[in-house]
Amino acid sequence: MKIKDLPEDFVVRERYDLAGVGTHGSVAVYAVEKRNLTTFDAAIRIAGAAGVLTDQVRFAGIKDRRAVTTQVMSVEGGGPVSIDEEGLRVVQLGFAQEHVSSERLEGNEFELVLRDLTGEDLVRLDRGLAEIGEFGLPNYFDDQRFGTARSGRGFPVRELLRGNPEEALRLLVAVPSSIDSPEHARRKNELTAAWGDWARCLQYARGHHEQAVFRHLSERPDDFEGALRSVPRRERLMQLFAYQSKIWNDALDRLVRRWVPAGRRVEMDCDVAKLAAWRALEPPEMARWEAAALPLPDARTAPADADVATALAEALAADGLSMADLKVPRIRGMEFREEARSTVLLPDLMEAEDPMPDARHEGRQAVRLRLSLPRGAYATLVLKRALALPA
Repeated sequence: MKIKDLPEDFVVRERYDLAGVGTHGSVAVYAVEKRNLTTFDAAIRIAGAAGVLTDQVRFAGIKDRRAVTTQVMSVEGGGPVSIDEEGLRVVQLGFAQEHVSSERLEGNEFELVLRDLTGEDLVRLDRGLAEIGEFGLPNYFDDQRFGTARSGRGFPVRELLRGNPEEALRLLVAVPSSIDSPEHARRKNELTAAWGDWARCLQYARGHHEQAVFRHLSERPDDFEGALRSVPRRERLMQLFAYQSKIWNDALDRLVRRWVPAGRRVEMDCDVAKLAAWRALEPPEMARWEAAALPLPDARTAPADADVATALAEALAADGLSMADLKVPRIRGMEFREEARSTVLLPDLMEAEDPMPDARHEGRQAVRLRLSLPRGAYATLVLKRALALPA
């Protein structure tokens, strides 16, 4: 199966509560349609057009790069923005008193074209979608949540928690990943080769924040925590959320393997790990999953359910950590916070059209699929579950 064979094969429309957007307010609110562009790249271009720093552009969620996506962004201060060019269209919706926030994101609607399907794929897809429709699936974070860590670069926050801020900084700014552009990979290789020679690294650095990192190290060569404070707050938070989500996924996978017999499980291939999912659940099992309280953890998390507590403890122990270690001292803005998240994903809508000949892959079939998912759910995970093989 191929998804995102073309950007138009993966269309995402954000459902956002626009109450409070009108003709007055200090924050401008925009509808942003992008194609083959990351959310961050779109924010950078919007900031440039508005004449503000990138941090003054906010959004509720990160959308896929190789896709056609529509979402809401906000800009505080700066001039009006109107962009209509290849890959990016920005239209003002009005003004508000507050920035766009993930708390007002209601969900996302997807229109997907799955290509290069064999007859066996179609049988598995039909069966998998029926099982998802009846029993849902484990509500894992998918690969997009983990950024460059998904390509084997590692988790900078894990290194911070282990007391190794230098390695955390190196992973953040100087280690290429498989999803970097050739230009970024080349520059990171230069930084890797020069690592420890901070004056030389400063020559290779690009952008205000990266230059600030190596300027700091040039003046204070061993203060890696201080240098990390120059990394943009948004990037630091993303790295924290990525590691917290990795622990949550690992704990949920352990629960699935503990609570669901092997004969009723399938395996999903993800970049960071293989994840288990159920094919079917008995009514008492479904009730147990819907009631399961597995939070994204912080240092104070103390689950009442013994199995949940054990799963989290085991997930952290696999990284040489404990619950009490989930705090990053001396770096403001990098605080773990416990957050509730459902263990079960039930799509709001899931419709598949009849298979059709795939014009891009001779002799294969294509299927158009429409999904409506709640906030924080991943369409790519639904597809992985639908086509997953037995454990």
